[in-house]
Amino acid sequence: MTENTESTPIEESQGTLQTENTVDIIINYNDFSLQELINKVSQFNDFQNIYSVAKEVETIKSVFYKKLSEEKTASKTSFIQTGGDEGDFIFDPKTENNFKSIYKQFKIKKAEYRSKQEQEQAINLRIKKSIIDEIDSLTKGEETIKDTFENFRSLQEKWYNTGAVPPSHKNDLWQSYHHHVELFYDYININRDLRDLDFRKNLERKTDLCEKAEALDNEELLNKAHNELQDLHEAWKEVGPVDKEHREAIWERFKTATRVIHKKRNDYFLELKKKNTRTAELKEKICQKIIAVYTILPETHVDWQRASLIVLDLEKEWKSLGRLNKSENSKAWKRFRQVIGDFYNEKNEFYKQRKSNLKSELEKKVAICEKAEALQDSTDWKSTTEKIIQLQNDWKKTGYVPKFQSEKIWNRFRKACNSFFDKKKAHFKYIDAKKSENLKNKTAFLNELSKKTFTNMGKGCITELQNITKDWNKLGDVSRGNEKLEKQFQQIMDGFYKSLKITQKELDELKFKNKLEDIKENEFKIEKERQFIRNKISERQKEIAQYENNISFFANSKGTEKLKEQVFQKIAACQTKIEELKQQLRLLNEL
Repeated sequence: MTENTESTPIEESQGTLQTENTVDIIINYNDFSLQELINKVSQFNDFQNIYSVAKEVETIKSVFYKKLSEEKTASKTSFIQTGGDEGDFIFDPKTENNFKSIYKQFKIKKAEYRSKQEQEQAINLRIKKSIIDEIDSLTKGEETIKDTFENFRSLQEKWYNTGAVPPSHKNDLWQSYHHHVELFYDYININRDLRDLDFRKNLERKTDLCEKAEALDNEELLNKAHNELQDLHEAWKEVGPVDKEHREAIWERFKTATRVIHKKRNDYFLELKKKNTRTAELKEKICQKIIAVYTILPETHVDWQRASLIVLDLEKEWKSLGRLNKSENSKAWKRFRQVIGDFYNEKNEFYKQRKSNLKSELEKKVAICEKAEALQDSTDWKSTTEKIIQLQNDWKKTGYVPKFQSEKIWNRFRKACNSFFDKKKAHFKYIDAKKSENLKNKTAFLNELSKKTFTNMGKGCITELQNITKDWNKLGDVSRGNEKLEKQFQQIMDGFYKSLKITQKELDELKFKNKLEDIKENEFKIEKERQFIRNKISERQKEIAQYENNISFFANSKGTEKLKEQVFQKIAACQTKIEELKQQLRLLNEL
């Protein structure tokens, strides 16, 4: 079995910086501010071996632009929510320009370093090719074995001290070197003891490399162990052959130690891949939750505020899940930005439309306020109360207007409403107090009136009785629940009128005139009485129609004449009553 001389590729470390002193430092750049990230790249620009921090700088670049994008989005959202127009938003490019300038310096130094390395590797390639040619020429010279071997040792030492060559030539060059070394040993047929001594030294060196490879199993930093293993493989290639007895065993030992490190590293990345898959699934579930928030679009400012808080919490949860591998992380970020962008686009569209409606809604509020102000001095308490309550309901139905605009008009509207209701309250408070006083006065009036007597005094007492009614009416209304006072008064007055020598018709006319005197100042009572009379007229007309209908059923015989006469009398009585009611209606309309 031949030795495997190919090295294992080194994977870019994430969040791990290998300094010029080869010390691993774990750094979470997500905790850095934008300016701190710029400062860090500036520090790396001072490194002599710029390649040792190249991957770290690229990681910083990725984090920088992610944070810059988040800051732009947050600044734009704040600008729009405070009333700015999306098309007017401008983000200060100073920070990004500073980063670009520092990063450009890094790229220039990296290019210079690469050019220098390529020049050095080209020189080393020429040197090592010349060493191989010289080893080949040793087999064709005429020097003594001792001199030839010493020259060979010198060439070997020169080979070991010569630096790296271009990667594309490394393997072929080493194979050529190894081939010519073996040819040299076979050709010169040097002393077996010297050859065995060389084999033993090579075995010791390879054994040391095996022990170092086996010790890497205790190294906790996998990337460090992997990088050191690559160095050991490079060193292995530089060591000459060992005797055939140990050649296979020592190579198998070195391979076994290599497999242990590779397996541990592969297991780690396999677990990392599983974790990456789980994290990607969780991130996608959060995206689905965000989509669900605005699948049914919120319709009010409060709903959008509530939805925004939910999305912010989901955004924090998404970010707290950590990074994915490079390719998956890019896809996840693209998906997340799309979902977040869709949410804020819908939100911005809502507030844009809302802004266009603000003027219309403010005009509605002003119109309602003006109507309330026009009603605030009204004394039509019942009707105006209903109108103002309706205006209050209309106000509640108007849309959102910013506080700095709505507060002034709201205070104005509330002042108009309060003005009316305060006056209404004061009015009815006065009425209640007046009615309470009227109750006392009417009670005292009744007590005095009950002591009077009118017996057989004739029509001469009518004027006095009318004056009593006028005096009673002047005392005003009383509160509800005290209607019995009015009833008592009417009973007393009915008794007085009955004691007079007047007909019932005259009595009814007097009572009606007294009633008119009582209600003449109250439009509501006048209308109520007017409707009452109309209803009475309607009832009498229906009675007449019914009587006339009944007459048509009577036969033309002597036995029914008496009944027909009675019906005619009732019809006449109804017609007389209708005329009296119509006269009352005329008197009522004259008020």
